[in-house]
Parts: sequence; structure tokens; C-alpha cells
Amino acid sequence: MSTEPTQFIGRQLESFDRHVTRQAVGEFAAATGETDPMYFDVAVARELGMKDIPAPPTFMITLEIDHRDILRFIRELGLDTTMVLHGEQAFHFRSLVYAGDAIQVRRRITDAGFKGGTMTYLVTLNTFHRGDEVVATSECTWLIKDRQVIR
Repeated sequence: MSTEPTQFIGRQLESFDRHVTRQAVGEFAAATGETDPMYFDVAVARELGMKDIPAPPTFMITLEIDHRDILRFIRELGLDTTMVLHGEQAFHFRSLVYAGDAIQVRRRITDAGFKGGTMTYLVTLNTFHRGDEVVATSECTWLIKDRQVIR
């Protein structure tokens, strides 16, 4: 790669809005093996003092990956999306997210550089807003292998 990746640090990426539905929460909970009825039954969730069905913690990733093109920002930076690895991701929660919530996802690149001589890395900070409230953040590391070193 001929581009110095540190030039991307601080770049704001496209923000987008997502709506959390009971169906999406239930499907995600079932797919991850969750059996707690609060993730499937609004009456149970309300008996527990919640305003609606809560989203399991890692549900937040679906708000990012269900966007129409999660790797578009990689292409827009001039990098090869066929060589991308999702390195790691960490979530930090400030509040529960519930079915019915309208969430805005905002992203920016907070770190970038070279790793191991053959990879570029990018770190994105994703903030999840419910109105003016930040309900969660996630930090995601993306690795992009340099095509020229593949044999």
C-alpha cells in the first residue's frame, strides 16, 4: 500500500440511523442461544421494570453490519476490501437499548498504521446515540493485508 494510513486518523465516516425492532432482537437472541424470556416477551421485560424488550449486549454489532455496505468506507479510503479482516471489537455500554429505540450510529477513525510489515490497520470508534444520549460505544480494529505480499 502506498498510502500512509495515519492520514486517515480523525476522519469522520458516514453516520446512519437504525431502528431496533422486537423481531430483530428476538432473532438475534435466538441465534446466539439466549433463552431468557425477557428477550422474547415484552410482558416479561416490563415485569422486570424495562420499557420494552432489551437488546442483548452484542446486538449492537447488527446495527453496524446491517447497514447497506459496512466496508464502503474501506473502499472510499482507497483500500482493497477483498483483503480485510475484522480484527477485534470491544463494546462499552452506558444504557440498555430497547426494541422501539431509534439509534444513530456515528463512526470515526481513531487510529491507523502498519502492523507486521504486511498489513494496514484502522481503528474505528462507533458511538450509538438515542437522541442526545450516547447509549454505547464500540471500538473496532480492521486489518487490511497488502495484496503485493501474497504468494
